[in-house]
Amino acid sequence: MPTHSIEPRRGRTPRSPAHHVLALLGCSLLMSCAHVPVDMPVEPESLPETYSLFDANQPIADQWWRSWQSDDLNRLIDLALTNGFSIRTAEARLRQAAAVARRDTSALVPEITLSGGAGYTEREQNDIRTESETYSLKLAGSYELDLWGRVSSIADAAEADVEASRSDLRTARITLAGQVAETWVNLLVQQNQLALLNSQRATSEQTLELLNLRFKNALSTSLDVFQQQQVVEEARALIPLAEARIAVFQHQLAILLGLPPTTSLELTRQTLPTVNPIPGTGLPIDLLANRPDIRASGYRLVAAGERVQAAQANRLPALRLTADAGYASEDLSTLFDNWLANLAGNLLLPLLDGGNRRAQVSQAEALRDERLLDYRQTVYQAVADVEDALIQEQKQVEHLAATVRQLEAARNGLAEAVYRYRNGLQDYLAVLTQQLSVQRLERDWVARKGQRLLYRIALHRALGGDPLAVTHEPVPEEEGMYDVE
Repeated sequence: MPTHSIEPRRGRTPRSPAHHVLALLGCSLLMSCAHVPVDMPVEPESLPETYSLFDANQPIADQWWRSWQSDDLNRLIDLALTNGFSIRTAEARLRQAAAVARRDTSALVPEITLSGGAGYTEREQNDIRTESETYSLKLAGSYELDLWGRVSSIADAAEADVEASRSDLRTARITLAGQVAETWVNLLVQQNQLALLNSQRATSEQTLELLNLRFKNALSTSLDVFQQQQVVEEARALIPLAEARIAVFQHQLAILLGLPPTTSLELTRQTLPTVNPIPGTGLPIDLLANRPDIRASGYRLVAAGERVQAAQANRLPALRLTADAGYASEDLSTLFDNWLANLAGNLLLPLLDGGNRRAQVSQAEALRDERLLDYRQTVYQAVADVEDALIQEQKQVEHLAATVRQLEAARNGLAEAVYRYRNGLQDYLAVLTQQLSVQRLERDWVARKGQRLLYRIALHRALGGDPLAVTHEPVPEEEGMYDVE
């Protein structure tokens, strides 16, 4: 990962102990790319040693979606990471921050300007006409001696902002990859729901035809026919809603890819991917390196600390040196024969400013405190995100297993109700009730399988990583303990 040092430069005035802590944070943020444990403004004892449900048994997968073995999903996310609006917006913000850093860093070196001029003067006095030409060439320079570290603090703050924006870009990639995967899963769920509804409608229509035949032969009542007609119409009524949701998710997916909403995505997969065992989650302390939003918050804390130093130094005297040297002549051929030079130093000592500079220090300190609190909250929220995703998927697995048992019982009940109805042991209402229950549970089963995938996506987003990390050819995860199909 490309990094830029945000340590204090050589020759700077010693800082306060608090400032050295912030400088250490900046160094640790850079070192965290190598997954080295570092000191952060969050006490280590405040983070759990492990997550509640799982141990760190394997490295975190950056391009986790490739283990789902879907060419459609791979193609969609690859396109989104290069063409998505949120990615291009984050890249533009990074360029802005880099430009500001170049501007603020430029004050660390002298400013030198070169100017030249030529003039012609014609004068007539007492019938005497005179003409003169003047030529000049001047080199001027100015430089502020950074006695108290004000200028370098401003430059360091700007460089920290660049790294924060770089981390924001990584966050945008993780977020967009997750959004594309979520929308793709929702689209597949609705396509499966539509296929299921069409199948249920066809089955219900066949049952309706049999009931009509039985009614003609006086083996069933008109009420039986009307009740079955209700089942058919319920399936028909749900089909347009599923079709509408499919269109909506297709539009959302196209926009995430940076394409017009009506673009045809030419997706071929119609089935939901197999849910593999939960991947290695690492340790909570790993989030400090893996979560770019934590890194961005840390860099902004470093920048705020640098601006406190700059505001404090702004209350002290400032010394600015100016120098110029040049040539002037009335003849271009002798321009470089006559030269002059000047060197001056200007000392600016604030005496009375109505508390302006003191207020700037207070504002900078308050911003630093805000950034510190933001950092702590971001770290704690990151741990909570992982814990939430883990417990949600675990409970969803249990919920799916219960749904399977419930669906099996409903199908057995339907078979028994049909048997009793055909043998004249009960009316058609029991068949109708069981039929509606089976169809509802079948639709719920599809939706709940999709929800489990969404929880898995949430887990991968919570773990962080880098979607553009160079990886080897993905190896499918082994099917295991949490499959309930």
